[in-house]
Amino acid sequence: TIRGEGSAQTSIQQGLAKAWAAVDMPGTPAFKDSFNNGSMTDAATGRTNLSFVTNMGNTGYSNPSEEAAGQAYNCMLQSNTTTGYQLNIYTGSAYADSDFVTSVFGDLA
Repeated sequence: TIRGEGSAQTSIQQGLAKAWAAVDMPGTPAFKDSFNNGSMTDAATGRTNLSFVTNMGNTGYSNPSEEAAGQAYNCMLQSNTTTGYQLNIYTGSAYADSDFVTSVFGDLA
């Protein structure tokens, strides 16, 4: 535990990203760079499955994600497991391939 912003105490173990990835999704998905992501498979247009090197302790982790190409896309986490997750990217009501950046916060196993 360390002093966080202001005078509040914060746990650096719980406050650090447990995984992150910068992914080039159009075509065959490929990591631009990543941490604690072991593999990635193309599930369908706009859908990519990512696996962890070190599993999460439970499926309640959070995944704030952002579309990295500067367009009007949204990212949605789905199918959390302790070993990985599916990231879906869509525009309007349709799935679409796009570059993205994702991070995972939670407890490791």
